[in-house]
Amino acid sequence: MSINSASRIFKYAAIYGFVLLIPSLFLESKISQDYPPVITHAEYFYGFTFLAIAFQWVFLIIARDPIKYKAMILPSILEKAGYGFTCVILCIMGKMHPTGYILGIIDILWMCAFAWVYMKLESENYPKQT
Repeated sequence: MSINSASRIFKYAAIYGFVLLIPSLFLESKISQDYPPVITHAEYFYGFTFLAIAFQWVFLIIARDPIKYKAMILPSILEKAGYGFTCVILCIMGKMHPTGYILGIIDILWMCAFAWVYMKLESENYPKQT
């Protein structure tokens, strides 16, 4: 695997995340209206959104040097798995709008891409950077 491929995967994941998350900061009432029930604990909504936006910066840091920041790929995989599987399970249980399937599957695909990058970087024995 080329380092450029690994970098592109994390860069595209960050761009996708920013495009999806930043507008949601201004859509609390619209989301409440279109996808009931109403958001009653705005601190959870905004807290989650800002945390997710912060993680997009982590993806950009990894994209700059995937070998140096390889250890950060593991929590990145967990971040994608956590949201992806949560959406799918909540949709199956009928507790989330069906669009959650799409969002969940997309994050599961990102999770798989991140895991693939991590395994490739592990198997190619790049010299450790200090």
